[in-house]
Amino acid sequence: MRPDGKRATQVLTRRVKQSVSEWYVLELLEKSWGGLEAHTEQGYNVGKPPYGYVAAKMPHPVPARRAEGACKHRLRPDPVRGPVVTQLFAWRVAERLGCKALAERLNEDLDRYPPPMPVDPTRAVGHWTQSSVREILTNPKHTGYMVWNRRATTSGRGRANPPEAWVWSSEPTHEPLVTKDCFIEAQKVAAVRWSSRNADGVSSHPNAKRTYSLRSFVFCAWCGRRMNGKASRGTVYYVCSPPKGCAPEGHPNTIRVREDLIIDELSDFLTDNVFDPHRPRNPDPEPAEAVVRIRSTELTGDRDLLVPQRAVVDQHQPVHPQPGLLAAPPSRRIELLLVPDGHRRRLFESLRMKIDFEWRTRTCHFQITLTRAVELRREATQGRSGRAGR
Repeated sequence: MRPDGKRATQVLTRRVKQSVSEWYVLELLEKSWGGLEAHTEQGYNVGKPPYGYVAAKMPHPVPARRAEGACKHRLRPDPVRGPVVTQLFAWRVAERLGCKALAERLNEDLDRYPPPMPVDPTRAVGHWTQSSVREILTNPKHTGYMVWNRRATTSGRGRANPPEAWVWSSEPTHEPLVTKDCFIEAQKVAAVRWSSRNADGVSSHPNAKRTYSLRSFVFCAWCGRRMNGKASRGTVYYVCSPPKGCAPEGHPNTIRVREDLIIDELSDFLTDNVFDPHRPRNPDPEPAEAVVRIRSTELTGDRDLLVPQRAVVDQHQPVHPQPGLLAAPPSRRIELLLVPDGHRRRLFESLRMKIDFEWRTRTCHFQITLTRAVELRREATQGRSGRAGR
């Protein structure tokens, strides 16, 4: 017997019972997790349907549970909110808009784009927010696959689990609102747009005093972080100062590059590769037939309207040909600093421009992406809406 009065047998018995109890708990968790995985594989939804879908009741697959009135739910597209999700992803991928800009665009027409409704209606704010837009753009259920375990439920206070911990159904289980490729592209945009606003001009932050011409477009090639603008003694720099412990090995505490030097090289780059009238062009040899038909119809209608007007102009003001103009296309160097900030940002956004500064070699790598396919789809959409409005 121990000095405290306990015997070895008592201690052993208590430890064995504790071990058996822990084993039962872990076994129950494993079975419940396995059941939820099977539930996901069969395409049944857990919890509130994501925005764009409604819950369709299905008979419970177990006869005993079915006799008790139990049922399960599958996702069906919402005829009103489903198109909103599709449009949201289209804007995200084609125009690379941030969550705040997307929320502002949706709030312009709440009848057409109804905001999400929480489980508790008293908590509804009545308009779109950045978090509600982000929740839609990051929900993989919109691809038609059923996904479970996106958030921690037993620890971490509901923190988001890494994608490798998600449980996906092996096949699509409901009608998709976006393709899987579109969803992946939207996630890539999120990595680029993080903490960057789309609006031009000075930020609304009370400490903001100026704007930067290349804001959100300059990256550090060493660590991959976005470089932020900073003015010092009348000179504008772009600076990379990663937090302590987050910088790669050998990365200086601060890397900076002058804005005027980048803009000077960028002007030459755009002049030679984008605005040069003699640059090689590789148009899409097989544009979408629907786009061609739509554009042809529009041009025919425009021609019918302009031909009578041209006849009137020809009668009152004869045209004197000047063939010399054709031999002198504009070839002036692009001066980016003379372009208004709003137009300059829209130009950079349309080119999907990215500037990587390599500190070790003191060079900048300019990258632009000319998305002809996106423009064709956008023209087709505008053509359809234009005809509908006539």
